Amino acid sequence: MAIIVTGSNGLIGSFLVKSLLAKKEFVIGVDISDYSSVQDERFYYNSVDISNDKEVEILYERISKKEIDLTALINCHQYKPKGFLSKESEDDIELWKSVIDANLNGLYYMCLGIKNYRRPEFSDISIVNFGSTYGRISSNPNLYKNNSMGNPACYSASKGGVHMLTKYLAANWIQFGIRTNTIAPHGVLNNHETEFIKKFSSLTPINRMMKLEELLPAVELLLDKRNTYMNGSELVIDGGWSIW
Repeated sequence: MAIIVTGSNGLIGSFLVKSLLAKKEFVIGVDISDYSSVQDERFYYNSVDISNDKEVEILYERISKKEIDLTALINCHQYKPKGFLSKESEDDIELWKSVIDANLNGLYYMCLGIKNYRRPEFSDISIVNFGSTYGRISSNPNLYKNNSMGNPACYSASKGGVHMLTKYLAANWIQFGIRTNTIAPHGVLNNHETEFIKKFSSLTPINRMMKLEELLPAVELLLDKRNTYMNGSELVIDGGWSIW
């Protein structure tokens, strides 16, 4: 039994990998980096550019040959190259293409893979796609005034696509025993500028940014084998940001 985690070297992905390993799960890490710092006999790392459908297909062929039984796929990767959050990034067409390729196309390739390479006798599979608050509602331009950060259109477009794709898969793939749900986090604290933290906190009812560990209960819920009726849902974890 194994759980695939994409973006396994990233902020959220690496946290989830460590949390799952602590629960004695077998984890297949997927990231574009050549290596992972995680050293555990229950961790199987694969360097893959998921925006390349051929590389994703090779990944699943490799997993299939090892006769690894897949029970879940957590897509928590996101492409944020250097300059991604600059205010000038919105005009960068190449950035648009690369972000859509990774965040949306790559996620779809990973979902297709688990559908096509799953073993029929293991029909209860959970796909957990990480969307974003900005995949549900627009970013607030006031948040990005008087600081160096921006929020490019390609990010919202890619994450909005993740939310709608999840609903489509939930409706059409449940016949294969695959449940598909979305987690929509917002404002995970990660070395942000002090002024940005203050402004963000003032705009959310809970009056602070999100702690990384606050994601875990939602992930555990969607992976729980007893949770067999949740399908096509969005778990919004935004401190109340989107209620006003």
